[in-house]
Amino acid sequence: MPEDNSETPKKRESFIERDGKEFITFFTKTVNAEYPGWIEKHKDANFDIISIGFGSGTEFGPLHEEFTNAFLWGFDKGDITIAQDYIEIAIGEAAPIKLSTVDAGEESSYTKKDGSQITADLITIRSPDIKPPLGNNDDPNWTGVLNQAWQHLNSDGVLFITLNHEVELESMKKLLNKMGVAKFREVKNPNAHKDSVFKEIFILIVQKP
Repeated sequence: MPEDNSETPKKRESFIERDGKEFITFFTKTVNAEYPGWIEKHKDANFDIISIGFGSGTEFGPLHEEFTNAFLWGFDKGDITIAQDYIEIAIGEAAPIKLSTVDAGEESSYTKKDGSQITADLITIRSPDIKPPLGNNDDPNWTGVLNQAWQHLNSDGVLFITLNHEVELESMKKLLNKMGVAKFREVKNPNAHKDSVFKEIFILIVQKP
């Protein structure tokens, strides 16, 4: 998940705003280049977005502005307080967003109160911290997360994964291949080493057939 190294509320807001803007700029540019027409088709559509490992929630404001009629679901194992505070400030208490402290690798995390399943046209996974051993790609956590994400991604939906390290990139690619997902695109963030807050270097993006 994206790190927040800020020390004061003012700095934290600046970090969140900058990271969110840089994220959505890179996201829209990448999706438009790889899947022309997808964003335009979803601009005013009613659909669900799932964000896994959202951390400070930097992407929620920009995603809401980009897709105003979408409902956003956030899954994270960590503290969601910062993200909740940001959403109230940036979007308002009535924001169409529900954050949950859950394991995205468990099927029950995608179940609504009425018993129906959450399915999304867009799923983002921010900076997954993939632990060794990476060689055999048997990480049970991320295997479960990817399987559940793919299962709950609608046809024509987009899975957008950001990564910090090349070893994580290679591991994630092998995990996708193991699932039978072969037609993904790999993109590199050209601004990762510059004066940028959005520093994830590698992006994997795939559209579900």
